[in-house]
Amino acid sequence: YIGRNAVDDDRRTYFVAPNVGKEAIALNLKDPRGREALARIVRALDVDVFCCNTVPRRYQQLGIDYATLAAAKPDLVWAGISALGPAYPDVPGYDPVLQAMAGLMEVTGDEVGLLFDSGHMTFAGGDAVAMLGRHVARVCHVHCKDVRPYVIRLARNRNWSFLESVINGAFTVPGDGAIDFPALLGILHDHGYRGWLVVEAEQDPAVAPSYEYAEKGFRTLRGIVDALAAHPPRTHAR
Repeated sequence: YIGRNAVDDDRRTYFVAPNVGKEAIALNLKDPRGREALARIVRALDVDVFCCNTVPRRYQQLGIDYATLAAAKPDLVWAGISALGPAYPDVPGYDPVLQAMAGLMEVTGDEVGLLFDSGHMTFAGGDAVAMLGRHVARVCHVHCKDVRPYVIRLARNRNWSFLESVINGAFTVPGDGAIDFPALLGILHDHGYRGWLVVEAEQDPAVAPSYEYAEKGFRTLRGIVDALAAHPPRTHAR
């Protein structure tokens, strides 16, 4: 639901641009009928290449593993894209985790800026305040996203996908969750940050009306920024 209404409420400008000229259907691969339909489609359309991008342990569960699809079309070229490959079947591809495990911040210099996302850092199991404090000198853009910890606990206990976590309300706007935004913005203020603060929340707009929640997030950040502006930074600005 991003962008202007181009065709109808499900086809806005953000969706139309990469999907124009394409035809698509949705299959419920948790249902045996959906998996059977996928096999028929692969055969009927003489599919050459099949790509998937979920965690490897889901391949067989959803009937999208190579053996299952090759039974439908033996010459199929199959590709599975995941965070760390089949050796790590349960590792989802959250950006902070990948960056940490790859040592990205250690092998690059100040010429590589950092986009800091408070919600994704927290969802991935990191301490948003501690991580921002450690890398603030390289931060050039900030996504201000809040989280609901009880939903994150459910997501982990029930092995939800990222999309399932979003739909069930893992994220929300600043001021509606548990992240300490006064502490985060205080760190940015003390280091002379002059970039964007983007109000962000991956939510279902049918449950969380976009404008209402965007305004709530904006007012929360505006109040914190105004309060900080009354005090000089505690360290030298960059």
